[in-house]
Amino acid sequence: MTPKSGWTACAMIMAAGSVDLLVEVIATDPDDLYEIINRRIRTIPGVRAV
Repeated sequence: MTPKSGWTACAMIMAAGSVDLLVEVIATDPDDLYEIINRRIRTIPGVRAV
């Protein structure tokens, strides 16, 4: 992932069970964290829970 603001995805892990993918995000401040979770990840088709 290419950061658009003050965040980066530092790890993405494929898993089995109740989750298929675990992504660790490091943000520089709460506003950047809100941006990635609510405006980017939640809007991806097929994402059911964040």
